[in-house]
Amino acid sequence: MTTSWVRLYARGFFFGPAPVGLLEDLEHFQRHDLPGGVLYVDEITELSIATAGDDWVVTLGKILPLSTGILDASSPDYAEQLLRQLQRDGFAGIETALYDVGGRHAVLLRSNGNIYAYNDAAGHRTVHFNHAQQRIASHFDMLHRLTNPRELTCSLGSKRPETSPDGMWDLTDHPDIRALLPNHRLQLAHGTQPRFGLVQPNPFIELTWTQRIHMIHELWHEQLAQVFAHSPHGPVGMSLSGGLDSRTVLAHMRPYRERTRAFTYTSSNIATGKAPASFWQRTMVTDHNILSQMQDHLPEDFAVIIKPGDDILTDADHQTLARNTTSNHGWPYVRKYKDLFPNLNSIHVRGNFVEMGRLIRGRLDIPDKKDRFAQVAEEIIRRRRPAASRYREFFWHKFTEFEYDRLHENVEYTDAYHWENRSSRWYAEVANETDTVFDSIVPVNVRRIYELLISQPLQVRPTAQLQRDLIHHAWPELLAYGINTEDDLYTTTLRDDLLGELT
Repeated sequence: MTTSWVRLYARGFFFGPAPVGLLEDLEHFQRHDLPGGVLYVDEITELSIATAGDDWVVTLGKILPLSTGILDASSPDYAEQLLRQLQRDGFAGIETALYDVGGRHAVLLRSNGNIYAYNDAAGHRTVHFNHAQQRIASHFDMLHRLTNPRELTCSLGSKRPETSPDGMWDLTDHPDIRALLPNHRLQLAHGTQPRFGLVQPNPFIELTWTQRIHMIHELWHEQLAQVFAHSPHGPVGMSLSGGLDSRTVLAHMRPYRERTRAFTYTSSNIATGKAPASFWQRTMVTDHNILSQMQDHLPEDFAVIIKPGDDILTDADHQTLARNTTSNHGWPYVRKYKDLFPNLNSIHVRGNFVEMGRLIRGRLDIPDKKDRFAQVAEEIIRRRRPAASRYREFFWHKFTEFEYDRLHENVEYTDAYHWENRSSRWYAEVANETDTVFDSIVPVNVRRIYELLISQPLQVRPTAQLQRDLIHHAWPELLAYGINTEDDLYTTTLRDDLLGELT
């Protein structure tokens, strides 16, 4: 079932032991028969396959290697390169190579008769699996339709199950379908996810502040260069707000402004002139006004999208969008995005996960890092409202299951949690929703860059000094404008002094 503009399971994939009628009937999905199973892939998804006897490696989606790593970006046979790593060094060879790979992708492989899977650094490409059926898929709906079609419900009895599912770790609303978390290797035969990431010392702890800034800046631009190389004939999209992460992305996009199509979305207050009546409306109006102040620094190709009503979508649109993602993050906006980006191969740069550097879930007033981590469970209880005692027991069970005891001592538990849960369970579903318009790439979505972001001294991180210094290094003028406020550098400093002298 497709409509004129919504593409079912856009950029998706499916692997299972036998052909599946659901995927056979999708004209835009291509079938590939492999030893041990059948792979279906959307024809617009970047794909490479390498085989050696009954073993194979498959890459799905955009692979963006850093110059610091093993993979050669000039040779797109990434599956062949990873297969050589697997043959020479086993899983360690694959995982060493993936440390320096950005983009949005999944890697599937078969070795000694068993199927394994990896997602990208922060799981921006969703990977779901059904262990009992030995199936892996990009989209939850694929597996749900092939599994016992029971009513979906939160297994922990959350009273607000519609909120972000990152507190559910790998659980979905179906007991037989799980999500792969980043920094883990899916062993499909057993349905387990042994940890491979964050168990070694952070190699960047001893860097000077200046070295850290310069290295992040250079690696960020390596990623952007590859993004724009993937879009030689059309603009790359960029969504903007008045916040710090958006400002950091804009600063690094400075060399590419003429090839960028930027946009922001806002509330109807901008069109009606009515005063904001809710926190969301106030935030949207503030973002719009900050960007208006910054107009001379924005790409000339810049659009403001006023929140549309649901009537912009047909019933068929709703039905397909509901199959593409696990929740509604803003479906009417997606239709507006399509007007700006009619080419299905468009790319969109997101500012998510720069916040990793800010100790985003940690509290320095709590001395012990396990106690700091316990506050994450309490926050989830307040937000999702599951049965509190039941959730705490579940939370610490997952702490053990996902091998937090193996994390290196210099890794904050709250960092590991945010890294492995927030993107893979929330941001990635937003990307699934907008895949019918463009592929969304996070320029910092590389394990090396994330470890650089969290290598700062712990006490400095909540100040966001690193991000401000990154902005200053890339485009210092952008710091003259307010972050999440319309007050700029002049109005918050010099103006009051000057007025005082005049009165």
